[in-house]
Amino acid sequence: MINSLIIDDEIQSRDSLKSYLNLYCPEVKLLDEADNVETGIKKIEKYNPELVFLDVQMPDGTGFDLLERIHKRNFNIIFVTAYDKYAIKAFKFSAIDFLLKPVDSDELINAVKKLDLAHEVRLLNKKIELLLQNKEGFKKIAIPSMNEIEFVQLSDIIRCESDANYTIFYLKDGHKKSVSRTLKEFDEMLSNEGFCRVHHSQLVNLSHVLKYIKGEGGQLVLDNDD
Repeated sequence: MINSLIIDDEIQSRDSLKSYLNLYCPEVKLLDEADNVETGIKKIEKYNPELVFLDVQMPDGTGFDLLERIHKRNFNIIFVTAYDKYAIKAFKFSAIDFLLKPVDSDELINAVKKLDLAHEVRLLNKKIELLLQNKEGFKKIAIPSMNEIEFVQLSDIIRCESDANYTIFYLKDGHKKSVSRTLKEFDEMLSNEGFCRVHHSQLVNLSHVLKYIKGEGGQLVLDNDD
């Protein structure tokens, strides 16, 4: 069993999530619930849960505020939030799972199935620290691979290249990272962070552009000689 808490100020949202957990996720045991940041912190300290379903906006603060005040963050998190463009972008940058309200039962099932408690808890604090850092502006991104997640400065990414359903990251130190996500996903994340989709297969960090060569189609020369 996965011992869990729900922290959400909307009673309807809590009741709906509880109902779905009972119906579709019998492996998740709900220990208790809270409706604000202060109570949520007390319940986490009391129960030491393995999983917390956490709302973003609450009357006395945000889910981010709660995480900043928890010193022993040894639990998994699935954010449950109303549509919030900035928060969703922060979750994607940090590789933290989230569900949109109203919660879809299939998405809830998938989020719970993806949990690997031993592995995820080791990465949890790094993910949370990145999330909290990016709260004031996006500086780093989590790049997941088969066996690890690397946290990379945006300034260290020279370009991203499409390779079917994969994206290859070309980094300033010469390394390449292959990620099983499409370039379209990273284009949506990075297009307002100094990156430009200059070709259907190329997303370029404009800070690494040396020059543009005119001519048929045109060419960009980057500072790694690409």
